[in-house]
Amino acid sequence: MAGERWEVEFFEDSSVEVERFVSSGEINGEEVFSELFAMYSEPENHSAKHTQNAKFTTKM
Repeated sequence: MAGERWEVEFFEDSSVEVERFVSSGEINGEEVFSELFAMYSEPENHSAKHTQNAKFTTKM
């Protein structure tokens, strides 16, 4: 389905679980990467510190 992702699990006991992820329709740009990384990244170590303020650009 457009705007949805379904995750289906089949178990040895013949049970099935279905989880649906439905989009709100909101589309974001690259600025949300900082939020994504802040929520799901491992704590920084000193060797990766130089990438903390890296900016990504798109050329057209």
